[in-house]
Amino acid sequence: MRKQRRQLGPLLPRRRRRQRPTLRPRPTLEHRLHPLIQILRTHTTRREGHMAAAFIGLDVETTGLDAHFDIILEIGMVAFDQRLRPLGSWSSVVQHRDDHIAIRRVGDVVQKMHQDSGLWADLVDGMGKPPSNVSLEARRFMERWTDKKLPMLGSSVTFDRSFLARSMPEVLEKFHHRSLDAGTQFSDPGALHHLLDEFAGHYTDQLLDELGTQPHHRKPHRPIYDICASAGMTMSATTLGRTWRP
Repeated sequence: MRKQRRQLGPLLPRRRRRQRPTLRPRPTLEHRLHPLIQILRTHTTRREGHMAAAFIGLDVETTGLDAHFDIILEIGMVAFDQRLRPLGSWSSVVQHRDDHIAIRRVGDVVQKMHQDSGLWADLVDGMGKPPSNVSLEARRFMERWTDKKLPMLGSSVTFDRSFLARSMPEVLEKFHHRSLDAGTQFSDPGALHHLLDEFAGHYTDQLLDELGTQPHHRKPHRPIYDICASAGMTMSATTLGRTWRP
């Protein structure tokens, strides 16, 4: 058969060599964070008399997870520049009627969480403001730093957006449609998990110090703390993305 093939020569079609499939290299942390770094570089605005604002961090504390039934108990915002340095913060407890059905039906887990953070005591002491006043203050805080729509920074921002859409749509309209979500970007850091946690804790404390956050707001499940924790996680991941080489 081989001899016959040699005699026929060029009359027979040449056999094609099977090409080995090229193996794509596993994406490094730096490549995974490329979209995030691009957002950090592009979203920047300036206001006269203020430093550049690139993001508005937002967090809401609620009576539960259902945006169609539960209500906002506290809302907070932090303005960040392009390097995620804090420029200013604002938060307010939202006061509702004591007989509001969402408050009367708060689960034990949620109530304990808000008791541990001190939010429940603030509600009982009547430290909150009506929702309309809180919405106005939130919009004024955003207008202080920018006249454009900026991306929202936080963790699981879809949750926060859903509550704003129902309770404070005029506040949600001031945000850009893009978000910087620490909760989804870095949910599976793999072997870097312990490093991310260590860096994030350091950055969170640093951000809270720069803002001069009061002790009763430096607790998990209070908006300013949670926003700084989200920014801290983002900062730690971008730092490792630029320096880590497995």
